[in-house]
Amino acid sequence: MRGVIMANETVIRYHKPNIGALPKEIGKDILMAIMNTPKPDYEKRKKEAEELEDSIFATEHDGKA
Repeated sequence: MRGVIMANETVIRYHKPNIGALPKEIGKDILMAIMNTPKPDYEKRKKEAEELEDSIFATEHDGKA
């Protein structure tokens, strides 16, 4: 057929997994792993970022002087 564009038949569709469709024990294991993961230490990250920022600015200032 002239002038007809055919649809691509190899389209792969993905969907969000449903944790409720898992077997009960696997779902419990996943939730326990999530709940037992330690919380991130934002104060430590902030301190490290500030130290790095200070060292970068100190290096730039020393290089321009």
